[in-house]
Amino acid sequence: MKALVCEMCNSSDIVKQDGNFVCQSCGMKYTLEEAKKMMIEGTVDVQGTVKLDKSSDVEKYLAN
Repeated sequence: MKALVCEMCNSSDIVKQDGNFVCQSCGMKYTLEEAKKMMIEGTVDVQGTVKLDKSSDVEKYLAN
């Protein structure tokens, strides 16, 4: 999850006030849904090895 950054002024000084997220630098207000989108947008960096386990699929195919 990435930090909230204001889309208007690029400040990261955003606090929750009265159910909304408000940028302390420029006063821009974001709803909870907008703030959630801002936190999860972008690329995700995955490092290491990913192993896929297909053994249950193989057993089903062999049984058929």
